Amino acid sequence: MFSFLYFCEVWHDLDPVDFRTTHLIFHTITKCLMSRDRFLKMRAMEILGNLSKADDNGVLICEYVDQESYREVIMLLTLPDLMLLMASLEVLYLLAQLGEIPCSKIASVDHSIDLLVRLVSVDLHTFGPDALTAVRLIEHQANADQAAEVRPQLVEQVPAAVQAPAPGKSF
Repeated sequence: MFSFLYFCEVWHDLDPVDFRTTHLIFHTITKCLMSRDRFLKMRAMEILGNLSKADDNGVLICEYVDQESYREVIMLLTLPDLMLLMASLEVLYLLAQLGEIPCSKIASVDHSIDLLVRLVSVDLHTFGPDALTAVRLIEHQANADQAAEVRPQLVEQVPAAVQAPAPGKSF
């Protein structure tokens, strides 16, 4: 599947005449979006975003990306995984630029507009230090061999006043 995802990334112009290949690409994107694997979800959103950048693909994306895929992307707009959140926002932005049909599909997902509006005004510091420890920053690796490596980085709270040890004493 990884080689097919690479093929989809390199090949940006969809062919409306070649129904089988186009259908297979969108089937694979949908399957990856529905996967439990965060790497596959991120790759699917990245590929879908790249496909939406080509003007000729707009009609096909509007036709082949189903409502369930939009719902899945909206459901990824949660704070515990900032990488998925950023990927979701990026693909939603690119899809929304395609016009009324993708915008209607985004808007028809339950609570999507409320969630997007709330994300505009979120300030992590208002949640307090305990809530910040639940936010994970996970690095995106460049190649597939390193994709399984996930390095969570918890937000650390540093006390405002740190006392230095007295000369000759150590902690």
